[in-house]
Amino acid sequence: MTAIASRGFAVISAMLVAASVAGIGTYLLWQGSLAVRQSENITAAHQASSLARAAASAAAAALVQDDPRVDHRGEVWARGVPVIEVDGMRADATISDEQGKFNVNNLADVNGVSEIDVAAFRRLLKQVGLPESLADAVVDWIDADDMVTAPAGAEDADYLALEQGYRAANRQIADISELLLVKGFNADRLNRVAPYLTALPHGARVNVNTASAELLAAVLPGLSVGAAKTIVAGRDKEPFTSRIEFARRLPDGAAKAAIDLLDVRSDYFVAHGTVHGGRISAPYRALIGREGPTVISVAKEFG
Repeated sequence: MTAIASRGFAVISAMLVAASVAGIGTYLLWQGSLAVRQSENITAAHQASSLARAAASAAAAALVQDDPRVDHRGEVWARGVPVIEVDGMRADATISDEQGKFNVNNLADVNGVSEIDVAAFRRLLKQVGLPESLADAVVDWIDADDMVTAPAGAEDADYLALEQGYRAANRQIADISELLLVKGFNADRLNRVAPYLTALPHGARVNVNTASAELLAAVLPGLSVGAAKTIVAGRDKEPFTSRIEFARRLPDGAAKAAIDLLDVRSDYFVAHGTVHGGRISAPYRALIGREGPTVISVAKEFG
């Protein structure tokens, strides 16, 4: 090898070494920057979660101060909670009455099926353009036995026959999204009926002061949506103070036998909103349970 060739080889080698060192340096800087960014994101996520909990607690405090004997949209809780701001982050909160919806867990319990609730659920399904027979499969998903409800129910044998089989829950539903596992349901069908549904402990009734006209018409056979809208318009100006008062305002022909499914007060509310700050923008939802003037539970979902 000539001297010139040797010098050329040395220069190339030096350049390769320099390039490698530079590449390693760049990689290390990138890794360091990534670690810092990840640390910042983790810290921000913790801060956002804490702020969401604070907003939910503020909502719970607003409900503690509320008169539990009658609940309606004209009360202080319905106006929401003031925005909470901490270290450049803020969380807004809106409170809604979860008992303004139909509680699917009332369809059945350990004592059996509630036919009056099932009938109301069938009417609701029909009202949103879904097959009434979907109610059969929901009942079987919730009730404790393994007997198939005719004509469109489903138990273990139906679900285990699927490509990725599973068993019927045979217990109360924890979240409405669980209906996606029930025979006959899909995302489109669930989206149609979900605005009118909730999953609460058995016995939670529909609050006539916060329920939609469509739901009231479904719960009370013989009550048209038009008549229900008239009731709702008057109710929003002058809320009902008792079920008896509500029954008196029902038009002739509206069956009052289902009045036991209704109430003028609520035990379950939802605080929901969004936490904003930096690169974080995350929704949260908190289910708040109340027993008289006391908050008994707060279950949260964040992100």
